[in-house]
Amino acid sequence: LFATTANGGFNCAGCHGATGGGGVAAWANTDPNTKEVKAVSWTAPAVNTIFYRFSEDEVRFILVYGRPFSPMSPWGVDGGGPMNKQQIDSLLAYLKKLQIPRENCIVQGAD
Repeated sequence: LFATTANGGFNCAGCHGATGGGGVAAWANTDPNTKEVKAVSWTAPAVNTIFYRFSEDEVRFILVYGRPFSPMSPWGVDGGGPMNKQQIDSLLAYLKKLQIPRENCIVQGAD
């Protein structure tokens, strides 16, 4: 499920990187005033540390309903996406396997 679309997955790896370390997502941003649409590159966050930032319930919510104002669309059926509950559960289990040890986490901007 995490694999790129070319490899039969739902393309999580396409934005978040093959090992979940983060990546770049292409996104179309619409200016609310001018309605001008611009293609932008959005820095997709690492998901190999996601359970250090969010609880499992919060991650489930993000997967099911997406993240407004970002390229992260809803993936769960209840949010309008293609994944059923079992697929979301499988994806959560996979994300847990991707987690790096806490001692290998780096705080951005810390010296």
